[in-house]
Amino acid sequence: MPRKRKLLAQLSALQSNSSFPQINALENLNTAPGGDCSPKSSKYFVTEKRNSSRLEADFFNQPCVSLAKSFLGQILVRKLPDGRELWGRIVETEAYLGGEDEASHSKGGKQTQRNAAMFMKPGTLYVYQIYGIYFCVNVSSKLLKDWQLCNGPSRLCQALGIDKAFDQRDLTQDTDIWMVPGQDLPGEQDVVTTTRIGIGNRGEWAQKPLRFYLRGNKFVSVIDKKTEREMAARGHLSCS
Repeated sequence: MPRKRKLLAQLSALQSNSSFPQINALENLNTAPGGDCSPKSSKYFVTEKRNSSRLEADFFNQPCVSLAKSFLGQILVRKLPDGRELWGRIVETEAYLGGEDEASHSKGGKQTQRNAAMFMKPGTLYVYQIYGIYFCVNVSSKLLKDWQLCNGPSRLCQALGIDKAFDQRDLTQDTDIWMVPGQDLPGEQDVVTTTRIGIGNRGEWAQKPLRFYLRGNKFVSVIDKKTEREMAARGHLSCS
């Protein structure tokens, strides 16, 4: 089996072991072909330790839509048990507002054992399982290209080794996962605002513009070409 396909097969077997099988797969990303265990550079992850401060509580303590947009361009850091750190730039987010939002797990303000993290302090992770297989961060499987490794919420969890054990963790204090400020943060003209994915049976909430992604970034899971064309047209007219 080709090396890349073997790696992706390991990622698909996320639940086959009680520990993190995806971590072992990620180790292969930093191993040279032929069994050489010397570090291999990657533009998707960094294994060297970096000196940077994490995003603090005041960053997370803002309205949902504002926070979802503020995530764009920031860096999510996951520290593995062996001490390595995986860094990934956030290029796509969705906002779930609770209350009347039919697509939100906290709609109507109902608190359950499953969604308790959504009612905790800003910056708390809400991790849940979909299809009985994959984990998502508040946020199936097919062969992926390298650039698709974190392309979507479930793939992000697979690539960074995030499972239900991370539910209710505090991004402002946890030692295994946190966020740091990104460089070259996007301007308003760089952010595409569109509808969320996979909630077609949620009435008017399926059409709410509560998904945000970085325009022109190839790591975004689903591109809204119509909205991007409209943005381009508006930009052209404003310059005329």
